[in-house]
Amino acid sequence: MHLSPSQFFHTHIAPLFKRERCLCYHCGESMRVEGALTVNFQHVLRPVCCHGCLAVLNTIQQNGLTEEYLRSKEQVESSLI
Repeated sequence: MHLSPSQFFHTHIAPLFKRERCLCYHCGESMRVEGALTVNFQHVLRPVCCHGCLAVLNTIQQNGLTEEYLRSKEQVESSLI
């Protein structure tokens, strides 16, 4: 079966550009959902872009610093608005 160039594009190429994206929970980096790592942070699976962000969030929880982290994160996010 032969596909026309238009059929080939819509079947094989276009889906590559329509991949769903999300933001890393820690650093805010944009990434593909399908390539995201996940970390269980406050009993919720959160997407992270790399092993570094994953390690930071695990370390924050292990050392009881979650409340301070969330306050700091909230301040940063509100300053961006």
